[in-house]
Amino acid sequence: MSKDTSIRDFGIGVVLVIIGLYNIFKNTTIGVIWIKQLFGFTLPGGAVTIPLLVGIAIIFFNHKSPIGWIITAIGAIVIMIQIILSLNIIFHATSLIDYILMFGGTFGGLGLIAKALLRH
Repeated sequence: MSKDTSIRDFGIGVVLVIIGLYNIFKNTTIGVIWIKQLFGFTLPGGAVTIPLLVGIAIIFFNHKSPIGWIITAIGAIVIMIQIILSLNIIFHATSLIDYILMFGGTFGGLGLIAKALLRH
């Protein structure tokens, strides 16, 4: 195959992936479930901030303390995990043709991109 064909396939693949992902994301809603569990433990709402606040206090006391920076990082990670775990992703009901166009376009585009990149 020629280089022009690879470039054309790659471009068409990128367009298909973008259109497919746009339509998938357009039909998806993200809500919040207020679950106060982290790794099986039930936590009060503000309890997940305690490691972050302790780490910040240690950093203000001694900014060179690696323990303070580690505890702060762990606290921030725990908060991010808690936020992500509280998300509820809902895919709206859609017709079969829309489903096929969304996912078929996305995966067809990925196939064209792979074909263009893996040609020798």
